[in-house]
Amino acid sequence: MADHGGGFEIPDRVIWNGEASSLREWKRAFEWWLEGLDTDSQFDKTGRVRFSLAARLIARHRGPVQLKLRSYGPGYFRPVAGQWQYRDRGYAVGRDNSDAMQIVADDARIGLRRVVEVFETMAVEDARGRRSELRSHFYAEQFSRRPGEKIAFWLTRFDDACGELADAGVVLGEEDAGWHLREKSRLSPMQLQLLDTATGGNEAVAVLRFEMERLPGTSISRSPLGSRCH
Repeated sequence: MADHGGGFEIPDRVIWNGEASSLREWKRAFEWWLEGLDTDSQFDKTGRVRFSLAARLIARHRGPVQLKLRSYGPGYFRPVAGQWQYRDRGYAVGRDNSDAMQIVADDARIGLRRVVEVFETMAVEDARGRRSELRSHFYAEQFSRRPGEKIAFWLTRFDDACGELADAGVVLGEEDAGWHLREKSRLSPMQLQLLDTATGGNEAVAVLRFEMERLPGTSISRSPLGSRCH
């Protein structure tokens, strides 16, 4: 934990690591931290900005996260001070004058909220890129059963690929996953014939997977968690 002046500490728990999967947990920690802050202390008695909590939060980050935040410029994260005027006159005064009224409200948290918005945008972009990467890997011709690879080992790799897609929000349909499993398994003509006979042409991945494990020359090795492709 580091103290960056002004009596405000920027704790490690509000430093985001840049991973989309951790953003929800980070936001929960951030909201609790924000709830305990006196964000109005960013202004002096005349309403001028003394310092920016958002800038100090940004300074605690490193790598791509900080680079992304800094690309917006400091003004984007600056807190907004309200405007005050005398009740019976039209010129601005400091907020400590009893005869003054505030005509535009403070927005002391706008900079911190914009940090959150930038993180949310980064998380969406990261998740989109991750999905694209996983799809490219799964659908590529190179992702298939290796020559001489045991069916049990191949099915484990296939299940893992399906699980990674599901974790990224890409869920394959039963028959879609089954079709890819059949095509990528590189079975011999005899094994394909036996498989089609056993399944009766059913392309559901669970049915294909079960029957593949029973093909001659393969060892039965069913995962206790089952397939993640359905």
